[in-house]
Amino acid sequence: MIVLNGEEQAPAPKTSTLPGPPVHASLAELAADWITSHIVAGDIRPGDKLTEVALAEAAGMSRSPIREALRALSQQGLVTIEPRRAAKVALLGARDAADLYECRLLLEPRCMSLAAPEVSLEVAEQLQAFIDQMTIAAHGSDGRTYLEAVTQYNRALQECCPNKMLASMTSTALSNSLRYTAILVRSSQQYLLLSLANNLELHAAVTARDLAAVHHGTTTVLANARDQLLQLIESISGSQASRS
Repeated sequence: MIVLNGEEQAPAPKTSTLPGPPVHASLAELAADWITSHIVAGDIRPGDKLTEVALAEAAGMSRSPIREALRALSQQGLVTIEPRRAAKVALLGARDAADLYECRLLLEPRCMSLAAPEVSLEVAEQLQAFIDQMTIAAHGSDGRTYLEAVTQYNRALQECCPNKMLASMTSTALSNSLRYTAILVRSSQQYLLLSLANNLELHAAVTARDLAAVHHGTTTVLANARDQLLQLIESISGSQASRS
């Protein structure tokens, strides 16, 4: 197993065994994808400390893009950064994920179905632009861009909900799930295409202002994401166990 936790009692991390990232995109974005890929692969465990020096050495780049990558991942909730301390990989638990998606399934379908009739022409154009971005990203295996677009889509639609307390609670649940979505969208193109298909059906229902279909579509999106996520977490746990 690859350990990058920086604990004094732990042996020095074997960074040379981590394959470096390919050369493309901005270095910070590339570093974020690379770190996430090793979390998905089980090379870096939830709870491990992430030091800029060790990661930079393993990735074959300077500390600056690594630092920016860690900040970006912290905004997605996948990494936690405390002042004057090393960054840590957020804990990814099956029970936590299941509970979180149970909450989202209680809140989000109702929120989205209330929001659909309130969508203005301006917001409708924004939603279509996000759908277009998601489509390009999914077919291009660009998990990072897909995550940004689907999150913006959800937030834009949620903000149209006339029940502002429900909208706020739904937004909070969405924010809390970003760390899981961050690894899910980077796990495989197959998931991106499945998610895109489900979200296209949801968008068609929103465009038609079909409240029942919006409720059903949102439920389908969330249920499929939950099921795929729990399988991924089990896979990550299995990879970690085999390396122990």
